[in-house]
Amino acid sequence: MKPLIKLFQSTAGRQSLMTTVANFLAAGLMAVAMIILGRRMGPVDFGTFSVGVSLMLIFHQVINVGFSQLIPRFVGNWYQEPQKQKAFLAHVLFWQGLLALILLIVVGLFLPNLAKILNYPHSTMILLSALGAVFFAFYSYLFNLFIAKQEFAKAGLINILQATFKLLAFLAIIFAWQSNLLAISSSYYLALLLAGLVLWAVSKEQLFFKPKALTGKLAKQVNRFWLHSAIAAISLVLIDNLDLVLVQQSLGEHAAGLYSGAMKVAMFLSIIGASLESVLNSRVARYKDKAVLKQFLKKSQILIILSLVLLLAVLPLSKYLIIFTLGADYLAADSILRLLLVNVFLLIPVLPLTAVFYAIDRPGYFSTTGLMRIVIIFALSIWLLPKFGAEAVAASRIVATLAVLFYSLVVVRKEMK
Repeated sequence: MKPLIKLFQSTAGRQSLMTTVANFLAAGLMAVAMIILGRRMGPVDFGTFSVGVSLMLIFHQVINVGFSQLIPRFVGNWYQEPQKQKAFLAHVLFWQGLLALILLIVVGLFLPNLAKILNYPHSTMILLSALGAVFFAFYSYLFNLFIAKQEFAKAGLINILQATFKLLAFLAIIFAWQSNLLAISSSYYLALLLAGLVLWAVSKEQLFFKPKALTGKLAKQVNRFWLHSAIAAISLVLIDNLDLVLVQQSLGEHAAGLYSGAMKVAMFLSIIGASLESVLNSRVARYKDKAVLKQFLKKSQILIILSLVLLLAVLPLSKYLIIFTLGADYLAADSILRLLLVNVFLLIPVLPLTAVFYAIDRPGYFSTTGLMRIVIIFALSIWLLPKFGAEAVAASRIVATLAVLFYSLVVVRKEMK
């Protein structure tokens, strides 16, 4: 108990707690929204909706291409150099605007082909996913900028707002249009845009700059990390979303609905890790001294105990989590949820190790771990999914997380020497 008290007495601990509370509130609102949707739509329609959202997140990486990792790093490193910050953010906006335009054109041209390849006969949903990716890029830019500037209250507020807008829209659509699939999907994406616009309107600081690509020395600094960040970010989103697309493609919409339901429950509990990650990365990016990094790693060992305690507390409740959220129609996903929960809490000890690489000049770590995860998950999924079903996909995540944990320990120990 004393180590936990000591952890939350530190600045990083208090910021983590505040971010976690805000994220839990947002996740709680989203959980209510997803519970209502899951129960009203049933596994098949809920699976169709969830695949659309996963496609949106995958499309978003065409626009993001690693900037979600670069913003905390460079805005954090240049927190005393506002001109460099502005030039970097203008560079981000230039590329994201260009890539958003390319995404919309390509999806529009190849829409029938995408529907056929994905075994997803919902062309309008795919088009909405591409438009939603643009809205999410706008939202994500603001969220990551607030985190990088350590304005955690604003980051928490924008997160809560988008969840609130989604919940209110879902309730209105269920009441007026009987859970219309296109209306539900449209409101999900529009909520991201609306939350971003509200925070932009009330913020007193300049958040957007005239788009302009970097040149010279600053461009070289950014480009050294850009490829590695892009590989890591794309890999992470593929890991979190393409597995659902694989289940949809191999086992159909009902299985995709069950797998998606388990993912939604596990995702709610993963908010703890996501909150810790946001705070740790932005703070550690400012550390320049090896002794400070070693002290940080020593303190972060408490996260191993935290993850183990949480896992032992939550794992026996998996069946009841499904019953009291999505309902008995999703009980067949209990074994999937158990495996996903193990992975959620195994990821927590990895977070401080990853944060170290926001402070030191080793960009290859991010691309290496991203590729490691995606190769392990998809090799095992494609090999085992036909024989063992969706459980094989969930289990492959655990293997990938353990591999990354081991690799991170080895590399961090080497760097600290």
